[in-house]
This record gives sequence, structure tokens and C-alpha cells, in this order.
Amino acid sequence: MSHLRHPNRTGLQAAHKKGSCIATSKFGDFYSTVTENFPDVDSASAALRSMIKDFATLIDQSPFMSRCLRKPQGYAGDYQMMNYVYDNQIFDSQTNMGKLLNYYLFSNPASNAVRNRAKIIQGLIQQRAKIHTKLEITSIACGPSREVAGTLALLKDNTHVKNIVWTLVDQDKDALANARTNIPSDKRLKLKFINGGVIDFLKKSIDLGQQDVLYSLGLFDYLEDRVAITLISRLYAFLKPGGLMFIGNFDVSNPTRALMEGLMEWFLIHRTEEEMLNLGKQGAPDARHFVIAEPEGINLILVTSKPIEIGNKNN
Repeated sequence: MSHLRHPNRTGLQAAHKKGSCIATSKFGDFYSTVTENFPDVDSASAALRSMIKDFATLIDQSPFMSRCLRKPQGYAGDYQMMNYVYDNQIFDSQTNMGKLLNYYLFSNPASNAVRNRAKIIQGLIQQRAKIHTKLEITSIACGPSREVAGTLALLKDNTHVKNIVWTLVDQDKDALANARTNIPSDKRLKLKFINGGVIDFLKKSIDLGQQDVLYSLGLFDYLEDRVAITLISRLYAFLKPGGLMFIGNFDVSNPTRALMEGLMEWFLIHRTEEEMLNLGKQGAPDARHFVIAEPEGINLILVTSKPIEIGNKNN
């Protein structure tokens, strides 16, 4: 079992005024006590689940945590949950209690990691745009696609890249609709939307064409190894020679795992760097693979590079 590190609550404690929000303080203290007394994820999650009724009123005051628990889209980590995290919506509550809980949730390392990984993808695409006049990019399980707007902002002064074809794929039609509203217009940008999921790729019923960049930030955390390896193989086939694929996955050191599993029923498959590399090597044996981590060290990104064929000049 992975040892737990509880989130740093210094900022939250400083925000507490004398006599304010006893329940929120109690929640933070309780979570710290649980993670200290139960050194493995399973027992800590069980302890949190056993006490969930004690915090039901508090949970409902945070729209983010309430949505996580109720899952209106039928699954954890839906597009609106991600929007909450990206926007760091601390004040999205009618009560001070809810706002302080939001602060606790959005300032923890896992939330920071989600925002960081999007910035990393933006920066990596920005680097590709320095050497390509046209970019074909695809996001798998795209969610709200907030990184698209961030990338366009980075490319505002880039006069080298002339055309960007960005394909967004998601099994949730509402996610695709939300993504459309999040992306500003850009004369160089052409958007494509595909309503499809993992099973469609496994059945080979989706054809992406040849891509310069493929990425999936929040999907592989839900896939067993066998499915993940097959999906990597399917996606790798769409990469142009010299193309790059980025696959995100939470590391086993995620300090909020017990909180996610115990109080939100949000279960992820956490992996180590070695496990991520093994997925890549089995799914794309002829590729080059390495793993990077965002600054918190909680979200890993498997980088897969397709070799350039001799005599092939990839624009």
C-alpha cells in the first residue's frame, strides 16, 4: 500500500478567523488524523466512508464536492468538475463554510497537479509550433479542453504556424458542447469534434488520420493495464513519424487519494513511473518513451515519440 501524505493546510488555517467555520476546521483536522492513523489508502478510505454522514451538510456547501459525490454525468471527473478545478473556484458557494472547504480542496497538491499538467501540454505544443507550419492535434477524453485556449494564447505572436487542426474526442456529448464554449475563435484554428470513447478506438471505428500530437490527460487513470496497452497501440498508429503522444496518470504518491476515494467515491488507478514506461513499451515497442512529472510530482506524463522514417521529411 502507498503511504499517504496529507495536504498542507497552512494556508487554510491562516484563513480561519477566530470562531469561524468550526466544521471546516474539523474536516481538515479529521482528514489529517485519518491519514496519520491509517498509513495505507484502503484503510484510510474506509475510515472516511464510515464518517461521511458527519460531513454531509458541509459537503453540500461546496458545489464541487457535492458534484463529485453525486456524479450527475454518471462518472467521476466530468467536464464541470474539471472546470471547477481549472478555475480554482473558491468563492463558488453561498456560505463561508463552503468557500473555506473549496479553498481546502482547490489548494491541495492534486488540484495543483491538474492545472500544472494542462500548462505542460500547452508548453509542449508551443514548442512544436515553432517547427511546424501546420499542426494536427488530438485530445482523447478531452473534457472541457481548457488547454486549447491556453495554447492559443501562447501562440498569439507565433507567425510560423499557419494552420492548426485540433480534434476533440469525448464519450460525453455535454463535455464536447462545453469544450466548444471554452475555445475562442482563431483564424488559424479548425476544430473537429468526435463523440466517442475507448471502446470505439478498440473496435477501430474512429479514424483520426495522421497526427503531430496526441494527448490524453485524464483517461488512463481509469483503464486497466490490458486496455491501456491496447489503446496506446491504437493511438500510436495515428501518429506521424516524428509525432508525439502524451499520456497523463496520477502517481501513487497522490496525497488526496483517500479523500477522493472515501468521500467522493472517485477511484483512479495510480501508477509509478516504471509502470507508465511499461505501458508505453508494450503498446508501442518501436517508440521512444520517457516520463516527466508536473511540479507537484503527483501527475506523471508518459511521452512517446514516433521515430522519423529514413528519407521522410515531416513538416
